Amino acid sequence: MQEKFIESLNLATKSLQTADHLTYVTFPLLKEQRLLLKVLEELQEAVVNTINAILQYEYSNRRIKQ
Repeated sequence: MQEKFIESLNLATKSLQTADHLTYVTFPLLKEQRLLLKVLEELQEAVVNTINAILQYEYSNRRIKQ
């Protein structure tokens, strides 16, 4: 069984890879300003999932309480 914090880390990694691809591949090709908003949304999702992963890890190791 995969731990919850690993799932959150995988989601954060996926969001970060999406933001990277949009920034360095798609945006220079299309030069569409709306893509920058999508990049920021993906970065926000990555940060939220990373924080969730940290909190889930600490909770699973009983370093913090609910």
